[in-house]
Amino acid sequence: MVVDSATMAAKRPSTLKYRGGGEEVNALIHMMTLTPANPVEAVGDASGTAHKGSMLQFNPVSEQGVMRYRQGKEFTVKKIIHHSENKNCGVFLCADNCSKQQFVLKKIKMHNRRLTGIEFLTQHNKAFLPKIYGVYKEGDLIHIFEEFIEGGTLLTCEWNLAQVRQFAQTLLSAVHYLHTHDLAHCDVKLTNLMVRDPADPESLVLIDFESAKHPQYAFHKGGHTVTYLPPWFDLLNLNSFHPVLKTADLWAIACVIIFFLLPSDRRDVQARNRGVWNQAMEDIKNECKTCTESAKHSRQICDDCKQNVKLHIKSNGHRILDIHLGHLMDSNIDDPDWLALRQVLQYLTDTSNIEKKHIDIALTMVKGTVECKSITAVKCSSNL
Repeated sequence: MVVDSATMAAKRPSTLKYRGGGEEVNALIHMMTLTPANPVEAVGDASGTAHKGSMLQFNPVSEQGVMRYRQGKEFTVKKIIHHSENKNCGVFLCADNCSKQQFVLKKIKMHNRRLTGIEFLTQHNKAFLPKIYGVYKEGDLIHIFEEFIEGGTLLTCEWNLAQVRQFAQTLLSAVHYLHTHDLAHCDVKLTNLMVRDPADPESLVLIDFESAKHPQYAFHKGGHTVTYLPPWFDLLNLNSFHPVLKTADLWAIACVIIFFLLPSDRRDVQARNRGVWNQAMEDIKNECKTCTESAKHSRQICDDCKQNVKLHIKSNGHRILDIHLGHLMDSNIDDPDWLALRQVLQYLTDTSNIEKKHIDIALTMVKGTVECKSITAVKCSSNL
């Protein structure tokens, strides 16, 4: 990275304008406060408490008046978290060579659709959003330096009913914040949700905003992992922003909550981001010669199978709770946490009056009017 020292010292601008792409994206360099005299201090949560590990020490060097922070010299890549088919892109766990401070470096292709979420993250400091330490453009790649969430993804979290309800409320509150700013995330899923502390559902962090959409930005199609699509996915085939995009986030939230209520023997953590419809997708792929052959080299799904998965969801989505939570829906569990979760799930997965769905209603439901009574800290899969 090469940036002049005057730019390095600049503070965050009140507005970042780079909707046209090109060189304007370099306005984001104002976020890169990687100067030896100015370590980055992450903003704490609403209570004013800084998050664990929020004192960040980056150590660029100055060479002939130019600040440099380079892979292999000032910092080291410790692990490849995700590698794209494009060898120059990916997500990497890195560490400053001097302070050993860990951070995530994401390299993505320069597309207008990537910029909506990036700008949002640079302008909003919330406990449920990852901290962005800096962004810069090099060639046709955008490099994003962001917080490393030590707790990891949700895939191995084991929570009781009260904790699942806490998590549902925290997730709905986070997405509610996005929606009040007219931002649709458009790719809510298990692997895009992380926790700072696996034992604390309220330490949720929502990541991966590259598919996000906003009415003031150039519209792009794409986003939405196929197994998290709602049955009304036809309504998402748009050429401009529409509030119905937010309802896809609500359906995806329901899919995530359902995962934590499944019996443990049905929680396919190896399925990663594929969600509750993973088995249906695997069955469809197993009947496809193209996908069977490509499985030797990748986990991609062909267009025909993707369409068949969407048709399966369209035909069966209205029964998602009976299909996946039948062991609970017909039970007489008199527990306020389950009653609140059941009510909110029924609302989120209702396939009628789609355009009238609103996250405010779901949030009110999960909060409930009855106080949570403490229950024994037993895993949901065992307790139910």
